[in-house]
Parts: sequence; structure tokens; C-alpha cells
Amino acid sequence: MLAALVAVLAWCASAPAAGARVTRFPTRYSAESLALGVDGSTWFTEPGGLIGHISPDGRLKEFSTGPEPDQPWPKAIALGPDGNMWFTWFTFGAGSDGVGRITPQGAITEFTVAPPPAGDVTETATGAESTGIAAGPDGDMWFTLAHQSRVGKVTPSGAVTVYTAGISPLSEAEGITAGPDGNMWFTEAAGRRVGRITPEGTVTEFPVSSPHNGPLDDILTGADGNLWFTETIGGSIGRITTAGVVTQFPVGRNSVTRGLASGPEGDLWVADSYQDRIVRLNTSGVMTGEFPFGDSAYSETGDVAVTSKGDVWFTLPNRRRIGWMRRPAATPQPSEPHLHAFVDPPLPGPVWIEIVCDGLPTQRCRGEETLETFERIDGTGRVSLSASPRPGYARLNLGGAAFRLAGGIGRTIRIHLNPRGLALRLRFARLPVRARLTSVGPGGTSRTVSNKPFALTRGKRSGSAPTLPG
Repeated sequence: MLAALVAVLAWCASAPAAGARVTRFPTRYSAESLALGVDGSTWFTEPGGLIGHISPDGRLKEFSTGPEPDQPWPKAIALGPDGNMWFTWFTFGAGSDGVGRITPQGAITEFTVAPPPAGDVTETATGAESTGIAAGPDGDMWFTLAHQSRVGKVTPSGAVTVYTAGISPLSEAEGITAGPDGNMWFTEAAGRRVGRITPEGTVTEFPVSSPHNGPLDDILTGADGNLWFTETIGGSIGRITTAGVVTQFPVGRNSVTRGLASGPEGDLWVADSYQDRIVRLNTSGVMTGEFPFGDSAYSETGDVAVTSKGDVWFTLPNRRRIGWMRRPAATPQPSEPHLHAFVDPPLPGPVWIEIVCDGLPTQRCRGEETLETFERIDGTGRVSLSASPRPGYARLNLGGAAFRLAGGIGRTIRIHLNPRGLALRLRFARLPVRARLTSVGPGGTSRTVSNKPFALTRGKRSGSAPTLPG
């Protein structure tokens, strides 16, 4: 048995400034993948040579996968039919790859995957980089080799078989799961396909067509008997039937979907890496919950898992944390609109401002967007401007426009400057302004939020504006 590296940590809750209440567990390295064990514990991988374990009472241990310099770096992890946790691993120095097994007590055994023949055209980088792993209906653990575009399996005794035939070269197999039809299903990150492989190794590929979506990532079998997968660019998740029919569902305009899990009520839970939130959907693809963390920094939510009680575990790689949320409320708080960017086209055109109504499709955002500045005129007629309130300065409305949006929808609002706003813009090369966003949410509640000041620069595009607090 390999010794635990890091001292046991006590359970300690922390409340973010806004959003869902989250307990965070610090890790030595950035956590990559996580899965639930048979005893209610949580296991996770840390590329850097560690496998972590959080007991049901919140005590954390980390186990080394081997000595330096060619220490195996664990990637994905999953519960095996033998009650052990199985994981994929790769090494940088030796360029080898494999599958490992760790017992509940922390004893690790590793099995190496033989490299492909020299000159194999399926290889996109040195080493296979074992990625996804999942238990199969045959009692074996199935895994993917991204850089070699191969799928393999390992028996409980450690016998490894690798399949290449039928998988398109350079497709980079990524996530994998057991399907409802007795086959294994996997995603192809670079190939933008979903693959099906029988227990005998026969492969069928199904294309996923969309010009706006990026590499495919995680995959699982939903409660509806279909396969669901995430798409890392484009803000969507996909559903594919066992017959190969693909349907895609939007999650958010700026979302990057990564990890995917199934909840105890048959719902789907998605880790939104870019928005730092967990999203819940039903098997009709309708968003039924949105749970932001309230972090002040980009945490890059990675993997996610949901317990039988509905508690949610997830990785925060950029913060070197594991997150835990007690079963979230059935109905999230409605989100206010966010102001994302400004565009200042050449004169004499209008000012364009992009507004996104974050939240559920059933929510509504309406209100008015106003551009304003603050003006002071002295006794000589000299005009002074400020983007912020100051003594002796009067607020000056430059123009506004009303909006009405559904949750999850964005729109570019056109604001025509009024005569005074246009005169000031013609006179000053840089016009300091402030945007005031007034929104009316469900129930008629009105709210006004303002971003930091910015400048309209004559004839040029302005920079991106800070996101308003939601």
C-alpha cells in the first residue's frame, strides 16, 4: 500500500459572497475527475501524481500513484464492479499510459497499455493519454486513449485489450459510458462524433453536426434511456438515441459544458466551466436549475457527481478545490440581466449594448438601459464631464432603450443619443459615461444596477465592459 501524503483535513464550510452555499476542500494539485465510492465517499484524481479521497464525514486524504520522475499522472476515475476505484493514467517522461486500481484502503495497482505500432497514423501526440473510464456490462473497465484514438478494456485481473478498427484516425476518444443497449458509448473530442463499441469491439460512429460547438467531452446514459454528452464550446449539451439520432440543447450563451452527472430523480447536472456554476436540466433538455458559486475568480468547474441524496460534488481546478453543495433547492433564485459589452461604432451611428438575461427559459427580464454622464458648466461656459457623481455635477441622460428578454437570451440593444448626448459626443473625443440597467423581474420587482464607468471614444470601438453583478 502506498502511504497517504497529506494530513487528514477537518470538515470546514465556507460561504461565498453570492450564489449557492458551497463547502470547499483544498487539494495539493488541480483536481481533474471525481466519482462516488460504494461507501458514500468521494474519490478524485490530481494530475501531478495523487488520488484523493473524502470520507462521508468530510476527512480528506491523498495517495501517491508512484515515485518520481516517471510518476503516473491520474486522469479519469470511476467505480468498478469489484468495489474498487479504477482510474486512467499517463506519464510525461516515459510516454507510457495505463489503467490503475485503488482499493478503499488506498492500495494502488497499475497496468500499462502497450503502445501502438511504430508509425501508427492514429497517434496525435507522444503517449496515448488515457482519458475516460467506465464500468462495462461485461464486468470489465472500459477506457479511452485520446492521443491514439483507441478504446480499450481491462479485466479485474489486469488483462488489457485495445481496439482501433472502426475509429476514425485523429478523432481523440474522450469520455466513455455504458449504454442501455449493452454496448459502450464514447465521445470523440476532435472528430465531433459519438462512437458505439460492442463487447466484441465492433465500432460505429455517429457525427454531431453544429458549426458553433467545440470538442465533445463527457458522456452518460440518462434516465430516459438515451445517451447525453457535453460540448465544450457553444453552450450546449447533446442527446443521442441508441439509433444515432442527435438533438442539441442550449445551456447558456457563454457556457462551456464539461462534466455531466445523473441525479437521483433522473435529472441531469452539468458543470459549466466558464460561468462557474452547476446547471440542472430534465431529460427534455429544459433547464430546471442554475446554481452559481459566487466565486470572485474564474474557478473553471470541471467534473461533477451527484449522490443518491441529491448532494452535488464538483471539481474547481483553477482554485485547487473540491466543491460540495448540499441538495440544492428545487427552484433557484431568478437571475437579473447582465450587461456584457459595449460597441461604439463610428459617428453618427447609435451606440450598441449587448444585454443577456441570465437564468431559466421560464424567467423574464424587462427594463431600460440608459447611458448617462455627469456635467458641470462653470461661469465661463466651460463644460466638465465625469462618469461618476461628483459635487457640483448634474446627472445628464444621453439616451436609452427598453428591452424585454426571456431567460438565457441575449440581444443587442440600440441606443440613439439624444440631442445633448450627440452634441457632447461630437465635441469630446472621449465621452465618459455610465450605463444604468434597470430590470423588472418576476413579480414586478424592479432593480437598478450600474457598471464601472467607461468611455465612448469617437469613431472607435470601446473595450469590453465589466460584467454587472447579478
